[in-house]
Amino acid sequence: MDQAAILGTSRGGLIGMALGAVARGRLLGLCLNDVGPEIARGGLERIFDYVGRNPAGGTHHGYADKLARSPGFANVPMSRWLEEARKQALEMPEGLRIPYDPALREAFLAAFQGPPVDLWPMFDTLQGLPLALIRGANSDLLTADTVAKMRTRRPDMDFAEVPDRAHIPFLDEPEAVALIHRFLAGLQ
Repeated sequence: MDQAAILGTSRGGLIGMALGAVARGRLLGLCLNDVGPEIARGGLERIFDYVGRNPAGGTHHGYADKLARSPGFANVPMSRWLEEARKQALEMPEGLRIPYDPALREAFLAAFQGPPVDLWPMFDTLQGLPLALIRGANSDLLTADTVAKMRTRRPDMDFAEVPDRAHIPFLDEPEAVALIHRFLAGLQ
């Protein structure tokens, strides 16, 4: 059977946890980037402002300027913000366009307006599977309290916190790179 290790960022991490619950035999391990079984409402409210919407700024440079004012991020060179702007939006004659289905917004809004979902049982199904977690030290989505609970439930989970980052670390920071290397080395 083919297996893969997954590094899931935000919603991708939730999908990774779901795969661990329903297709565990297909996973070699799971590395979560700034997401866990509890998602802070404040972080969701911030995401609410932009998910499924085309970014403001008109150009990649304009969008990079806006991204550079993201709360919780420090010591990020403008060249890195420009790289993020190019990843997050397509520059078209009519302006910037998201490279994913904007209907994701409706699904997000429906989930946001519904009752909270208890994801701890899904997290607990990951027992015995190699697990790692990266958190932005200033994250408003994954709280330090949630991380503490995750680490209590999974003391074997490798963990790194990236200073000067909110939701989400870029994964090129030294702390994130070191954890990813350890995670991958542990799968062999």
